[in-house]
Amino acid sequence: LMCPASGRSMPAMLLSVMLLPQPEGPKIPIRFASDSKDIAREKSPSFFSISTVMLIVYAVIGKLTAPVVFGALYSGTLGVANFFVMGMMVQSMADRMAERQLSEQEIANLSLQMQNRMRISYNMRMIALFALLVLGIAVFHFDALASILAALFPSVVIRVLQILEARKAPETKGSDNP
Repeated sequence: LMCPASGRSMPAMLLSVMLLPQPEGPKIPIRFASDSKDIAREKSPSFFSISTVMLIVYAVIGKLTAPVVFGALYSGTLGVANFFVMGMMVQSMADRMAERQLSEQEIANLSLQMQNRMRISYNMRMIALFALLVLGIAVFHFDALASILAALFPSVVIRVLQILEARKAPETKGSDNP
């Protein structure tokens, strides 16, 4: 996945959303998010691999039960769906921004609006994720620890990918300049 603004590869779901223009100096270019369908397809195995490791640990300590397995599957799927919905939202905002020429002031105003929408979207997705986790634990009697950990794994994978991409970026820049 390539970022159109920088030409660098984009780590999974690092939604390089629009950045607000700096008060002084040149405006920062808008970066577009990658296609969330590709991200979900490419990174879902990573999320579920971590859940598999967790299930192996449960098996080794003798605590592997059906509620643990179903809790991990349920919550892992919720975590992937959470990032998929986030990607869809960012992609739609980026598409809307790219479809017409905007002045610098319009870009600044639209960027602020989009940041606010992302904040609201984040809060709504976290409330929904929490409610669905509580539902799974209370109604379906999924293992609480396995469910919570599996829901956090997609975030962990994304953060690790961000760190790896950030470390790779300076090395790439350094190798371009002899």
